[in-house]
Amino acid sequence: MAQRMRHSAARLLAGVVILGAVLGVGSAFWFGASNQARHIVASAGLAVPMAGAMPGLMVTLSLTNTGEAVTFSALSSPDAGITHIMGGELASVVVPGGGTVDFALDGAHIMMMAVSGDLRAGRLIPLQFTLGDGSVLKTQVTVADADPVDHSLHAGMAGMPIEPAPLISLTPLRDSASGPWRITAAVDHFVFDTERVDTEHVPGAGHGHLYLNGVKLGRYCGGEMAIGVLPPGEHTVRLDLNTNLHQPYAVDGKGVSGQTRIVVD
Repeated sequence: MAQRMRHSAARLLAGVVILGAVLGVGSAFWFGASNQARHIVASAGLAVPMAGAMPGLMVTLSLTNTGEAVTFSALSSPDAGITHIMGGELASVVVPGGGTVDFALDGAHIMMMAVSGDLRAGRLIPLQFTLGDGSVLKTQVTVADADPVDHSLHAGMAGMPIEPAPLISLTPLRDSASGPWRITAAVDHFVFDTERVDTEHVPGAGHGHLYLNGVKLGRYCGGEMAIGVLPPGEHTVRLDLNTNLHQPYAVDGKGVSGQTRIVVD
């Protein structure tokens, strides 16, 4: 009897070990543990439902990269029939090494169309980026309250006239052939104003928004601004000028901006 009990216990233990191994393999496959991008983190993910003839979700989020520069090859969500980049090209999206980019409504952002289920506030929508090296970044974005503005035509915000027209010259800099990039701007007929931002409009004053390949890097207030390490290829850096109240400046109906190219061998 005791021997049979020992054999039964041994078989049970072996079964548990095998089951654990199977579950472990299944979990690794399901969650993609061996293929996860560990050096890039998504945060502040928000999905705003759109009103109008083409309902969908406008998605904003930040990506912070603590490793080498990354590019993307695919973007998807199991909850959406169509997921794509608005205002930019997925193939050109770069998260610089040691840098951060923001998918924002005033630059390249993510659109989800034909989303299944109820778009109630607080719902979590899964989102997956496939990186150029084949690894994946999985995250979730939170559905926010609906936006009452009709974005069907993606109409831009009206610009604030400015005279005389500012002249913008951007200079990319780095200290070594493989080091991180930074940018500085010389802007004539414009004052960078950090004291009255969000408070009052002062003609000819405000701040800039800096973009890398159409994706927002952040607010620019003069001096040098870090970009990070860029992958080989050609990259476009653009600076748009805005009022203290975040309205874009415009001349003859066109936004005031300047841009430069960075070519990395």
